[in-house]
Amino acid sequence: MASTRGRPKPTTIKLLDGTYRADRHGLPETEPAGEVIKHGTPHPEILSDPRTIEIWRTLLLESPEGVYTTADIDAMIEYCRTKFAAERAWAMVEQSKNMQYVDSAGNPRRIPAIQILKDCREGMLKFWSKFGKTPSDRIGMNILPVKNNGMASRKRKSNG
Repeated sequence: MASTRGRPKPTTIKLLDGTYRADRHGLPETEPAGEVIKHGTPHPEILSDPRTIEIWRTLLLESPEGVYTTADIDAMIEYCRTKFAAERAWAMVEQSKNMQYVDSAGNPRRIPAIQILKDCREGMLKFWSKFGKTPSDRIGMNILPVKNNGMASRKRKSNG
């Protein structure tokens, strides 16, 4: 038979008693790493297609300054490429008259562009969720005004 221990002691009581152990509660949240990416920041060299460059500029302009830092550049590049691939896949879907075709064995198959669209949508949703761009994630985000050092805070609200 399992023994019951009762309710855990609140953190405030542990602090008063001197029994609080910070090593058991994780590190405190810190400011985002890296320098802030400003609205006029030029695109990375790796983005060579004019449409991906346009997506980069739009991405920066749609968000408040201070949300993206240099630590987020790889995620932003991946988002630009994913959105570009989704646009190309959508153009293929629009060009095709049917959403499926018959393969060499006579079996009906979906056109590959539909799966590409699904994969791109999943990748873009992950990006949007990371930066609080979906309605459900915005509820949990606390975007504070830009501070003196030019960085906005992206800390999640605590549930307690």
